Amino acid sequence: MMRMLLRVCFVSLLLVSGALRAETAADTLSATLGELKNLAATFEQTVRDDEGEILETSSGTLQFQRPHHMRWEVAAPYRYLILTNGQSLWRYDPDFEQLTEEPFSSVSQTPLMILAATADELASQYDISLVSGKETRQYVLKPRQKQSEFSRLVLTFTEGKLARMTLRDKLGQETSIALKNVTANQAPIAESRFIFTQEGAS
Repeated sequence: MMRMLLRVCFVSLLLVSGALRAETAADTLSATLGELKNLAATFEQTVRDDEGEILETSSGTLQFQRPHHMRWEVAAPYRYLILTNGQSLWRYDPDFEQLTEEPFSSVSQTPLMILAATADELASQYDISLVSGKETRQYVLKPRQKQSEFSRLVLTFTEGKLARMTLRDKLGQETSIALKNVTANQAPIAESRFIFTQEGAS
């Protein structure tokens, strides 16, 4: 009886400690992201299939500002622009002069918008684990909901700065976004940078 009781207590402690680790990872990630008021960087994006073959590469610039402002501008090998001010989302293809506009809610759960998530949102929507190295820290996020667009997301921080986002979808395709020339928490970025105008897109 005593042996069984000890075993139950041991299992309970393991479950509790596991929950605490997950909560700590969410809290730590939220605290790290909470310090990020705005960010500007250049990016290099690589998309690979499930066998590791490169399907596409692209590069451009990224601007992010809390609470839900983002400007994602692809410069090569083609041009493409995505903007949101937390209310509307604009997608613009300058080569075809094609513009679409939709509500922000359609992209609110995408990987880039995780940058604006709170600890409660992170903990409720993702299983989060933390892998710490000497100079790097990686957060592995796995969506709790089966209908999520991705199966795994890894946020890599180097010396406290977001350096890479690696996304794997349900078919095994992997998208890696390497950030360079990162500047964070500078002067507020003008609101006009997150609202589509023909002049601002040219």
